[in-house]
Amino acid sequence: ENVESLEAKWGFDDIIARNENQSFVGKCQVISFLSWLDYCDQLIALANPHVGEALALEIHKTFLTGQLLPQLMQLSECGSIVATTYITRCLRTVCSPALLREFCYFLLGNDRTLELKNNQAHPLKKRLLERCNHLSEEVCIATLKLFDTLLQKEDEHIFHCLLLRNLLGRNYLQGPAPVEENSLATTVVNKKVVNSHEHEKSNIPPDNPENHTDVSESNTFASGSIISSESDQPARSSPKELKEIASTAQQLNSIKYINSQSAPDNSNSSAENTSNFDNHQAQDLSSHNEQTSGASCTVSTCRDNDEIISQSSESSLSTPGHSPSSSVSSSLPSGFASPIFVRSEVHKVVNCFLSLLPEEAKSSYQTSDSAYDMYLRDAHKQFAIQETVCKDWAWPKRPVVLAEYVMEVFYEGSFLHMLFDKLLHLLDQSYSVNLLLTALIAKVALIPHPNLHEFLLDPFLPTVDGTQTLYSVLIKVTNEIKHHQKSDSTFCQKLLLARKQLLGVVPTIHSDGRGFEDQSRMEAIIVLEEFCKELSAIAFVKHHAAVTRF
Repeated sequence: ENVESLEAKWGFDDIIARNENQSFVGKCQVISFLSWLDYCDQLIALANPHVGEALALEIHKTFLTGQLLPQLMQLSECGSIVATTYITRCLRTVCSPALLREFCYFLLGNDRTLELKNNQAHPLKKRLLERCNHLSEEVCIATLKLFDTLLQKEDEHIFHCLLLRNLLGRNYLQGPAPVEENSLATTVVNKKVVNSHEHEKSNIPPDNPENHTDVSESNTFASGSIISSESDQPARSSPKELKEIASTAQQLNSIKYINSQSAPDNSNSSAENTSNFDNHQAQDLSSHNEQTSGASCTVSTCRDNDEIISQSSESSLSTPGHSPSSSVSSSLPSGFASPIFVRSEVHKVVNCFLSLLPEEAKSSYQTSDSAYDMYLRDAHKQFAIQETVCKDWAWPKRPVVLAEYVMEVFYEGSFLHMLFDKLLHLLDQSYSVNLLLTALIAKVALIPHPNLHEFLLDPFLPTVDGTQTLYSVLIKVTNEIKHHQKSDSTFCQKLLLARKQLLGVVPTIHSDGRGFEDQSRMEAIIVLEEFCKELSAIAFVKHHAAVTRF
């Protein structure tokens, strides 16, 4: 924490030495180092491009690989925490594209091809991902903060390597995914660009820090031929839109979500519910062209058809071990898999996330802090910022299939796999770890790439057997909560007490800080409740931005 709060102050060494309070040993030296790094970063940004790239490569070779790499790879817990904290703080300082690219290559590697399971291509990335599941909470938190900082930087290579490359083939879909028009041509064009750039540096080994494909030149996996001529400008936050969002929040607060307690008893009930879902889907499609007001119409539709949606949820979404796509996908017309492109589907998505937890496992309504409006406003603001960051990367507006990223057996990638695995163990982790984890997943969900959006935020996506999605993981966690709830007669009282303690309404029971029995688990349930609200707000805001743009 001491290192994270330090700021670069280059040019004021004497003042730093006289005035800085030595809160920890070596504070002045750390400030001096950060000041030097900030100076180099500014110099690289303003210098001749060839000079800047040469300086960035030298920093990669001498400082990152020569000094930091052994510290990051060490087995000592204390040493790895310190090294991870330092690289995180350095990454926050770096802003120049050339130096940021070298930091990305150092941490993630420069390979942009498909990531295979148990791949040993980049040992540092593998070690960092393993530490996210470390037994030491301090090691885990320090590493999660590093990835959180990475996702805040404006470099397409980070998003491609961590999140996108294994989703670009859409192999998570059930059945063959249609190849997007011109995607093969785009792949060929991109290959030519990358190959021509690599040919210039072919005499250098691939993992050498001096051999890097320039992301700014090869840009992204999807280029002009696959994108329409319309520019991907972010949705503007006009006063009218903000008023709509505030109005939507009030309407969301008034919606009563019917919670499903058990699986359907027979196939007739399932067939009846599926029929209701089909009728509702037909009504949605027939009225799709008549809807023009976005936010208000969507929530109104949600309120009017809440009973039908809840019945559908009972038959397909809340059955333990049951994939939400297996029974619902058959009733969804072709081309309507992702709610970002179908206005009438967003209320189902919002309802899916908000109704995941049973009412008995929710505690916000008892303390009057549901905070839907806060989540909607925050999601609107953060998504607009994220769109601005990504607008120059020529990302497609609809899900695409690129031939070079098609795989035989789907693997979501090591980073998403780590996030899902940690989310699966939500109830066994501390409050601080869960807060950081859910914030990181929410940040990923805000990324405006259509493939990533449908994979994370579409509960009705028809996926292949064995595929983990965000929604399927949340269902497993919810089922575990239901089992725990049934076996504990004081569940509701403990849950309410935990929320009041987190809010500071009541003092902790024990002065020694031990808390009450199952307090950590109750806090995890509260985090999950708030996380579901946040995901529903993100899904709604992304949908609203998509429909108002066209």
